[in-house]
Amino acid sequence: MDALQQACPYDELYIYHLNGEVDEQAEGEFGSSFIGNWVEDNESFLFFGAPVEAEMVRFLERRPAFHVQDFFQMPYSQWQSQGLCARVLGSFLVAPPWDCSKPIDSQIRLTIDPGVVFGSGDHPTTQHCLEALELVFAKGPCAAVLDLGTGTGVLSLAAAALGAKKVLAVDINRLAVQTARKNIAYNNMADRVEALAGKAQEHLRPDADLLMANIHYTVMKEIVARPEFEKVPWAILSGLLRSQFSQIVWELEKMGASVVKVWDKDQTWFTMLCRNRHSC
Repeated sequence: MDALQQACPYDELYIYHLNGEVDEQAEGEFGSSFIGNWVEDNESFLFFGAPVEAEMVRFLERRPAFHVQDFFQMPYSQWQSQGLCARVLGSFLVAPPWDCSKPIDSQIRLTIDPGVVFGSGDHPTTQHCLEALELVFAKGPCAAVLDLGTGTGVLSLAAAALGAKKVLAVDINRLAVQTARKNIAYNNMADRVEALAGKAQEHLRPDADLLMANIHYTVMKEIVARPEFEKVPWAILSGLLRSQFSQIVWELEKMGASVVKVWDKDQTWFTMLCRNRHSC
């Protein structure tokens, strides 16, 4: 797949907030302007790149159980302000497919089309995870990697670019998984990276060399409490606020894990790299 296009395919976003979950079969009825469906708490946010008022009326006539709870229109640049151009993050040049920037020297280009999913590399937790990832691979190879809460797949693709042979990218959000799969194809990494929809807690694998989790605190607590977690040599844990970070560190210390390095953004967002004692 040619990753270098000449123009951003998104301009204005037209967002319909519906009650209930619109399934994949129903999504297939929308035309080419349909971007994706963000499902959360049994509600659907349908994203389009062009006006679809008549199409939406027909859709709702066929499905009287659904109704529009709200409607939004905004420029794509307002939704993804940092995902419109290339940025250098450590050894990586993270760029959307419509930006033809070339990597310089030893930079590694990661082509990421975030669509309407967050995770284009602008958030400090993503940036810190990339720094931690480079630090782990500088210490030695990691053949098998877990990326729990993958979003756009940027961390999974970075791990593969650094040398991981097999990366499993997991997200509970179906649209995130669809977006990650698209980015896997953009980067020609389907032989090394697999994206699956599911709960992060159910995809822990003790044979992994590295676990990455930039994820909600409630899920993080469950992950570190699982016996499989202690068997993974390295873990990058992120997306934590200060009090949450302190609680996770306490849990790690109880099991004998060591915190190798900590990153924070204004003492608000925390990321840590840890090493498990029972991993050998």
